[in-house]
Amino acid sequence: MQGGLGNQMFQYAAGRALAHKYQAQLWLDTSFFEEEQPHIKDITPRKFQLDLFNIEGKALAPHFKTQIYSHRLADQIRKRVSRKAVKLYQEPLFCYQRTFEGLKPPVYLDGYWQSEKYFADAAQIIRSAFTFNSELTANLEGLKKRLTANAVSVHVRCGDYVTSKSVSERHGHCPPAYYKKAMRLLDAQLPGPDYFIFSDNALWVKENLPELCERGELVGLNNNEADWVHMYLMSCCCHHIIANSTFSWWAAWLNNKPGKMVIAPIDWFKVPPPGFVLNDLLPGEWIAI
Repeated sequence: MQGGLGNQMFQYAAGRALAHKYQAQLWLDTSFFEEEQPHIKDITPRKFQLDLFNIEGKALAPHFKTQIYSHRLADQIRKRVSRKAVKLYQEPLFCYQRTFEGLKPPVYLDGYWQSEKYFADAAQIIRSAFTFNSELTANLEGLKKRLTANAVSVHVRCGDYVTSKSVSERHGHCPPAYYKKAMRLLDAQLPGPDYFIFSDNALWVKENLPELCERGELVGLNNNEADWVHMYLMSCCCHHIIANSTFSWWAAWLNNKPGKMVIAPIDWFKVPPPGFVLNDLLPGEWIAI
């Protein structure tokens, strides 16, 4: 397990689907969040967040945890994870791998697995797993009720996409032109869409997307609220304009309302990783512009 909440959800979904296929036990190696991050350059500090949901899966015991991010201890991984011979399967390219379908337990998965194709056959199981804890969402009912019948979530991802030169050069940032084009498309398709803007940088939105702010409502976070609140509220909307972000990808995917429209950026990366295929990342019914 590694990365932010969206990345963790992709990793869990792939592993959970494979475990379900063989009725096998799913184990989660969370050592990245406890041991690895201080040693990795140019990453945003993250924490394990899947305990927000009602997931199945056990964390590896501390004495099993290894420094797997650098792949230096493959032989030790095989010995420690299981007494049996454990296959270490590293995602070779940043696209859907058909070889995944032939994997059988015991296997150690290392990758990002950013495609619905890895868990499409277990979609209902994944949706159930990613049900937000009701105790956490209880105090959000007031905000949720404000979302109208034609609510459109608009995610503006800033964070290290804006503040970190290395991250910005790799990922890029959705420009104002993308959001304007997406709104024009939804304005033509939906009767009176209501735009709700979710961002980790409200000031950037106000300065760079004034037209969007005039049309929509900027949904801010209180000081004691975590970022998952935005994912939950976005998932409660009817339609979505997502950023090049796995965070809003999952918010849109978790919305299971019939007839939803999802607009996504065709330029997901400024510098695509090896093998990247947009059609593997975006579900077929989503619209890339």
